[in-house]
Amino acid sequence: MIWLLACTATPWTQSAALAPTLHRLDTDQDGRVSAAELSVVAPGVDAGWLDTDRSGDFTVEELMVWMDTTDPLTFDKRFGRPSVSRSQAAAREGLQPEVRMLLDLFRFLSTELVTVDPALPRPHEHQLRLAASTASLSSPQSTAVLDTLRTSYAAAGLTFPPGLDHQ
Repeated sequence: MIWLLACTATPWTQSAALAPTLHRLDTDQDGRVSAAELSVVAPGVDAGWLDTDRSGDFTVEELMVWMDTTDPLTFDKRFGRPSVSRSQAAAREGLQPEVRMLLDLFRFLSTELVTVDPALPRPHEHQLRLAASTASLSSPQSTAVLDTLRTSYAAAGLTFPPGLDHQ
């Protein structure tokens, strides 16, 4: 019990949250992230617009702007995803947490297949929404969606998430 008293929670800050990332980006360990170091992680990125203070290095705030405006799936310049429209975002927000969680899971699994091979069979959006609306992984609708996804994962040579294997 005494050891708990010694623990102090530090407040969350962008600098604290990004410290491991900044350390990794700072390949020469000089305490700064240069455009050359950033280009190793994000080749081809025109980072000139990010350096708002024109220091030649990137501050935490400048890097946060870059991360906020960049789709993580495009960091490697191989995959992308269509942006979410305002109406899609609004429709998602009105869902119950359990339904939203399942819909996000089904969409993630489906998107993963698309990035490997867009020709692989996968459930349509209305099937994903119908299955998610049951708020149960064991419903017949969810089972049908998972069976289709599992088959396509196997065809793509991907490992289907083990926790979803025997629902």
